[in-house]
Amino acid sequence: MFSTSEWGGEIEATQDGFTLDGKPVRSLDLKSDADDHPTIVRLGSLSFQIIKRGDKFGLRVKDSQNPDRINFKGTEFYAPDLKWRIDAQFRTLQSAEANADHQCARHGEFREFARRGEVRG
Repeated sequence: MFSTSEWGGEIEATQDGFTLDGKPVRSLDLKSDADDHPTIVRLGSLSFQIIKRGDKFGLRVKDSQNPDRINFKGTEFYAPDLKWRIDAQFRTLQSAEANADHQCARHGEFREFARRGEVRG
């Protein structure tokens, strides 16, 4: 069983086989990916890690033996084509313009940021 709190989380293993750094664990405090050294617990080919996004926590699960992961051949890239180039200029904004807040969605949440410049074509 996994549970979370404002600092990360904890695991209370209900079966044998959970490990941390190759050593068996039954009960353990977990550090999220917001920490410099997040805790990654394993069970066979599965790995578990607490992730923090804003004030919310989630559980990231990976399977090293997942067929999609094993058979992944990489990402296809294309050679650069100058026909897709856009001629534009970057203009640094003055402080009054730059202080206007804007929002951007990332990981399902909105974050405010100040614009520092703009691109004009």
